[in-house]
Amino acid sequence: MAVISYGSLDLHSSCQQSRKSQTEFPWLCSASDWRRTLAFFFPLVGRAIPRGWWRKFNKGGSGYAKCCLHARNIAVPTLAFGIPSFSIKVEDCPKINSPIQGGVCPTQGSVDQHRVAIVADLQCFPWIGFKKALIGSKGLVVSHGCCSDSGCEKTLPPLQEYPNPLEGRASSPRLGLCVAMQPWRHIRTEIQGMNFTHEQGPAINSLARIVKLVAFAGTGKTTTLVGYAKARPQCRLLYLCYNKSVEIAAKQKFPPNVTCKTAHGLAYASIGSKYRHKLTSNLRLTDIARIIGSQNRELVRSVQETLNNYLASADDDIELCHCPVNKLKTERMKRAAGSIVEGARQLWLQMCDIQNEAANITHDGYLKLWALSKPNLRDRYDIALGDEAQDINPVIAGVLAQQAAYGMGVVVCGDGHQMLYRFRGAVDALNATWLDKAEVHYLTQSFRFGSAVAHVANMVLAFKGESRQLAGLGGETRVSKALPADLEHRTVLCRTVVGVIETALANVETGAKIYWVGGIEGYNLQDLEDLHALSKGWRDRVKGKKLLQEYPDYDLYKQIADESQDPEMNRSIKIIEQYSADLPELFAKLRRNAVTDELEATITLSTAHRSKGLEWDAVQLAEDFTFDPFNPENEKEPWIDEMNLLYVACTRAMRVLAVNSTMLEIMKEFVDRRDGRKPNTPMVFRKKQVAAA
Repeated sequence: MAVISYGSLDLHSSCQQSRKSQTEFPWLCSASDWRRTLAFFFPLVGRAIPRGWWRKFNKGGSGYAKCCLHARNIAVPTLAFGIPSFSIKVEDCPKINSPIQGGVCPTQGSVDQHRVAIVADLQCFPWIGFKKALIGSKGLVVSHGCCSDSGCEKTLPPLQEYPNPLEGRASSPRLGLCVAMQPWRHIRTEIQGMNFTHEQGPAINSLARIVKLVAFAGTGKTTTLVGYAKARPQCRLLYLCYNKSVEIAAKQKFPPNVTCKTAHGLAYASIGSKYRHKLTSNLRLTDIARIIGSQNRELVRSVQETLNNYLASADDDIELCHCPVNKLKTERMKRAAGSIVEGARQLWLQMCDIQNEAANITHDGYLKLWALSKPNLRDRYDIALGDEAQDINPVIAGVLAQQAAYGMGVVVCGDGHQMLYRFRGAVDALNATWLDKAEVHYLTQSFRFGSAVAHVANMVLAFKGESRQLAGLGGETRVSKALPADLEHRTVLCRTVVGVIETALANVETGAKIYWVGGIEGYNLQDLEDLHALSKGWRDRVKGKKLLQEYPDYDLYKQIADESQDPEMNRSIKIIEQYSADLPELFAKLRRNAVTDELEATITLSTAHRSKGLEWDAVQLAEDFTFDPFNPENEKEPWIDEMNLLYVACTRAMRVLAVNSTMLEIMKEFVDRRDGRKPNTPMVFRKKQVAAA
């Protein structure tokens, strides 16, 4: 039986609980209007509604009752299926694009249980995607695939299989299609075949066109989105994926009515395929220099970065704000910012010229062109699901906003505390102004871990100003300073790529089988091999020419690392000097001991960034999370990024979490403030210095 319950409403309780703007829902009416509407049907239903019902119903005054229909939109009633029916004229409801037809069937199940059900064709609300709906005191029950001329007999069991709630009473109006009116607990279990939490259920059952789902770590975000899609089998949904691997995994999870696509995939089908003869993964600096006619290396690199900033933005034109003025090294170059912007505009125009094969276009280039075309996806999809909205590309965020403006249903999902890619130009779309009027749902119950890990995560969230608590409802978890020595498998999460390599080198002599999340080739061992060759003066063995261009010798590399206090550069130097001549052989051992099946590994290694969305029984936080969380010289955005990385890393553990010294400092500060040993003052940050153009 394909029936699903949407939300909850009680026509007997205060209508003030369901106040809604008639601007948003013109098909709502005040209680008094609803009373006048049903007055048309009293001669037809006899004593089914007892005296005093209106007094109960109208308690609360002039509030709006959910799912009631305004009297002025209802035509003269007629009889259908043996119950009163009505129709709604399109011209009277501006947000309805097709007529609604259905029937009203008031019923009385007991002295204290009064029900009013409406059967209506809801095809005019495409984000619902069901044929028929029953709206009553226990909820909005929708049965899809019902045929109006067969009384739903094709999809519902025979009517006699349902107990008649009016049996044995003096008045028993025909039930008609009200047979689907069942308590929410039965509908939920029977239809979904799985249980949802009290937080997931309302999100899945939401009738809102725009929904914002804020899902804390491990709270079943994907399960909720899959449930949302399964609850709308006649809807065409688009799930926007971050990359191709996510798309492949999503296709295994979502039902057939969901199309899983990357934004680049959509853009290529629409526009990118026209440029396939001049596509490139990356524009070389030499090509840019030739196109703009300049041999000034810094200017060419700045033009490249200006264009990349524009391609990642939601802006229509290349402006001065896209120029990386704060990265320009000389005053002369800063004064040339206007020329840099003009060079980027010239480069972009030639990239967009299909006939100009001398100027290739990147994948981000045709994505930008597609976004600039203001695509309207309503012809193909009813609802768009935007996942990982906290790290979404501004271009994609703009496309989602555009679909919402076109009237398409949009669900954005994410967690601002798991925003990790600000350095790539990502934005937290959950804070976009077009979502100000969205219906918001929070998922805070995690079944990944228990209360101990949740408590650690909540300490990080507390310093970030989060008022909601993450609830750990999983199995028993432990938090310690180190993992037990007898574990068959452990996972070490590092802040940096160099930290991962350092951890691998510390375990290579034991013969440990190491699983590298994302593959060992993604951790740039060659960069360290090049630095090792540079330290030995073997310039001919350096394969990465960029290293030689920026650091002609190893002493200069060490000097810049010391002056900038760059943690990754300094850790690289530490590795080079600690392992010295043995490094090439050790790297060869690392490659031999790497496994591609995690089940064969004794150690899993990953950066915190790559661990997003994954989980393990035993997790150790490495010591390369070196920032000082309580330094008043911290700038706010970099501090938030580092705290987010810690939050993501510690919420990967399901059984045991071994914290590092940075996390221990946060925990100690939290306890000291909680117990009154330190004042609980707001976090202090240094103001960000903005370079003058």
